[in-house]
Amino acid sequence: MGSQSCTNCCKIIIFILLAAIPISMICLGAVRYDECPMSKWIPLYMVVAGATLLVMMILGLVAYCTHRKQTTCVVITVHTMLALVMLFNLAWNICGSVWVFSRWESWDLLKDSNVLGCYNDLYLFAFAYLIIFWITFPCTYGTAIRTVRFENVDGDNC
Repeated sequence: MGSQSCTNCCKIIIFILLAAIPISMICLGAVRYDECPMSKWIPLYMVVAGATLLVMMILGLVAYCTHRKQTTCVVITVHTMLALVMLFNLAWNICGSVWVFSRWESWDLLKDSNVLGCYNDLYLFAFAYLIIFWITFPCTYGTAIRTVRFENVDGDNC
């Protein structure tokens, strides 16, 4: 019983630490919203991507917690909502990649310009996040699809 509570405590700590990423994306995009004349879409991308990632994390946590305690209808509803948010997140990251990566070539020339550039931390955070997203995308989305597809859920049918 003691190791189970320790495992749950570790999961909560990891969740809180990982939640710092989308929260910082939302904050940085919102605070520096008007400081990116290079592309008005980059701060908006950060705010929406952070909010979507946070919603995905919360829905994933709800899906994990309700899997064994709720009926099939609740589990299917949560998984459907999670799948829709994941699809939106994928589409939004494709848009963000276009907005962010298309400006990389001129980044060295524009980064210090208040008129044509973009706030350094905002742009580089978006750039780094997108690179990490595309590297980890096959594993995270593949695992999510496999989990939903092969999951055995007991209970009443919807």
